[in-house]
Order: sequence, then C-alpha cells, then structure tokens
Amino acid sequence: MTTSIRCFRPFPFWWPQRRLPAPFGWAGIPKERAGIRIERLSEAITICRGIWGGGTYSFAGKHFQIDGLECTPVPPQGDQIPIVVGGGGVKLLSLAARQADIIGINPSFASGQQDVTQAQTATEELTRSRIDLVRQAAGAHADQIELQCRVHLAAVVEDDSLVDFLANATKLPVDEVRKSPHNLVGSVDEIVEKITRWAAEGLTYWVIPYEALDAMEPVIAKLNGTTTV
Repeated sequence: MTTSIRCFRPFPFWWPQRRLPAPFGWAGIPKERAGIRIERLSEAITICRGIWGGGTYSFAGKHFQIDGLECTPVPPQGDQIPIVVGGGGVKLLSLAARQADIIGINPSFASGQQDVTQAQTATEELTRSRIDLVRQAAGAHADQIELQCRVHLAAVVEDDSLVDFLANATKLPVDEVRKSPHNLVGSVDEIVEKITRWAAEGLTYWVIPYEALDAMEPVIAKLNGTTTV
C-alpha cells in the first residue's frame, strides 16, 4: 500500500461552488440548489470524458447540449485522465463514487459556511460512514477508486496546546480532534501513526496545505518507502 501526499496553495476561488454565491454572480449564472449543481457536475464529467476520447462528440442532457464538439489537442491519456471529485454529503459522494477516479472525503458543507457546524462533521465516525457510502455507491468500481483526505491544518507540535485550542474552537472532545483525519496535529510519530491508520482504512491520498510542507518533511521522511510526494 502506497500513500500519496500532495500540497495545495489556497486561492480566492478555493470554496466557490459549494458555499459562496459570488462566482455565480460574476459569471451571470444563478446559484441553483445543490441538487441541480450536482446534476450539472455529473453531465460535465460525462462530457469531459467524451471529448477527451478524440473525434467529435455530441451530448443531449438536461443541462448541456453539445453537437459535434472536437477537443484539440487530445490529451495523451485520452478519456482516462483521472478526475477528482470531493464532497461531504450523500448525493455528491455518490456521484463521485460512480464517475470519479479519486474521491475526496470531506466534512459536510450543508450549513453553507466554514464554521463550527462544518468542523463537527469531520469526526472519525462520520468519516468512516462517508468511506462506507462511497464504497457501496461505487459497486464493482470500488477497487479502482482512490480515496483522498483534505487536511485543513497540519503542524508538528510536542504538546497538546494546539489540539486543546482546536477542541475548544470546534466544541468537540479532545479525543475526537485527535482522531479526525482532517487535521494532522501532534508529534511526528503521532502524525505518522494517524496517516498509517487511516491509510489502512482506505485514505491513501492526502492533501496538505502548501505552507505546511516544510513542517511535514520529517513525517514524510519517516513514511519514506510507503509514501509518494
């Protein structure tokens, strides 16, 4: 089993379509309810795979209609380009399981805000329920997908002050904060143990904040041989 660790550099558009109406306004597109946006995403994935396959492509869907579109140049991987879809709710995770190659297991953004409510859905129990949901929805495709975890905070520390702070801020028990895969806070050994434990449950693709890369170097070094960066 190999674990992958990737970095992201946050941009102003990082959370556009799930929570913030501004990008829709900028584009002159009304922000529809989540179910409609998920339907559009499903059709968009189908279209992308279709045009990446080469030749001309036509599509008649509920939200998009295409007649004889040709993608040039054709990607070297063709329609096998890996697609990542992340979510925290049943509908989006089910779509991801059926149509994506890499599925991001995220907290729920049902509240529409990045707040305490969201943080309280990042627990060990709820993460496991999302993993089970994805595997069930993927069906025969389950052994071909990869599960991704987006880490919101990564820090190597030798005391409990940051964990205590997170517990207080999120109104979660300290033990729940320690177990959640969405933070990597603790000693090098503690973080390695957490990644290894969750990797055994299927979370093998980890995305950490770009600014935490230097701090995570000793963790990556200790995982060397089981991790790609």
